[in-house]
Amino acid sequence: MKKQALLILVAILNSIFILDRAADDACSDLQKAIAAG
Repeated sequence: MKKQALLILVAILNSIFILDRAADDACSDLQKAIAAG
C-alpha cells in the first residue's frame, strides 16, 4: 500500500516536471519569435 502511494507521488511529480519543462520551452520559443519580430 505504501509502495503504491509512493509510485503515484513519483508519477505526479514527473508529470509536473514534464509540464513545467514544456511550458519553459513554449515560453522560450515565444520570446525568440518576439525577438525575431
